[in-house]
Amino acid sequence: MPEHRGRGHGRTLWRAAMHWGGEHGADYQLLQTEVGGASDRLCTTEGLLSLRVVHQAEA
Repeated sequence: MPEHRGRGHGRTLWRAAMHWGGEHGADYQLLQTEVGGASDRLCTTEGLLSLRVVHQAEA
């Protein structure tokens, strides 16, 4: 939600999820983001690359 952006909550949650997955033997984690959205930008800053866009709904 826009009013909660810029406080580091998403990044903290992202890093905790990655840590939890690693500690519990996950071979991979699948993420779904809105192309160009806040979560997409967060993933990019964390060093992730997009595999591809499977479907993008028209506005």
